Amino acid sequence: MGGDGSGRYAWSMRCRVEDTLILSMKDLKEIGILPPKTGQLGEIIWRNTITGELDASVGYRLFWDNQQDGWVIVLRYTVTELRTGQKVGHEYHINLETSYPNYGGTRYWFTCPVCGKRAAKLYLPPVKAEFACRECHSLSYQCQREESWMRAKRRGEKIKGRLRERVEKRGMLNCKPKYMHERTYLRLIYQASEWQALSITRLVRSIK
Repeated sequence: MGGDGSGRYAWSMRCRVEDTLILSMKDLKEIGILPPKTGQLGEIIWRNTITGELDASVGYRLFWDNQQDGWVIVLRYTVTELRTGQKVGHEYHINLETSYPNYGGTRYWFTCPVCGKRAAKLYLPPVKAEFACRECHSLSYQCQREESWMRAKRRGEKIKGRLRERVEKRGMLNCKPKYMHERTYLRLIYQASEWQALSITRLVRSIK
């Protein structure tokens, strides 16, 4: 039983995390945006993990808000409206929070602009104009609705994407990424092959 928009149909209509642009604190730290600095500005870029091609980019600026006694990251980007096809510019302010783990250091968080909850990641679905947390955008994970063979295949491809050199010799698995230990590289190669073999086995079983 259930009303309009309930059950399996409603679940299938939910946008997937994998279809969104993900703004991650971990990524911001890796590209040098964290820890924040007053007046810091630049561009955040998303690339296809398989091809290395540019998917999207947003401009950003950081400043200290004296009224709220905290850091704010300002995002500037354009979104194409579905109805008109026109590009509309957005300037989006997101507050940052800090916590102090027992092991020391400082950890940064986003404050979701919609619900106000602390989040390590914010998402921008294709049909939306603002970054927000997964709950506010009602996002599901691809693995929650895919068959087991496809899940295994995706895991193998994810490892391959991690191993690909993004600047030179892109797409070649016989090129070890810089700063990766040889033992780690060989282990990941083995894992990718194992996931690929498992996906083929599960696919054959599913069509029998």
